[in-house]
Amino acid sequence: MIKQKTLVIALPILAIVGASIGIYIDRMNAINFSANGVVTKAAWNTSNHNMSLFVILNQETNERKRLQDSRVILQPKDIKVGDRFVKKSGSKLCLINDIEITCID
Repeated sequence: MIKQKTLVIALPILAIVGASIGIYIDRMNAINFSANGVVTKAAWNTSNHNMSLFVILNQETNERKRLQDSRVILQPKDIKVGDRFVKKSGSKLCLINDIEITCID
């Protein structure tokens, strides 16, 4: 009987903690994103909840990284295909063609 009561109390608490951790991790994805390369795709209002999508190609390693998050605040006037893009993990700032701009809200 005691084990059932403990389980009934513990499950909602664990669910809330788990959801909170999930929300925090999702919120940090854009801030923890890092890339250094050239923009090969810039799309606005994509089918993924109208979020912008940017694909950055690291020309040295030929690695492509996708930046698609609701916290990205870049506008068409800020970035286009062919631009040099640098973002370090942990920062809300990006360097686009050597100009520092806030890219994450």
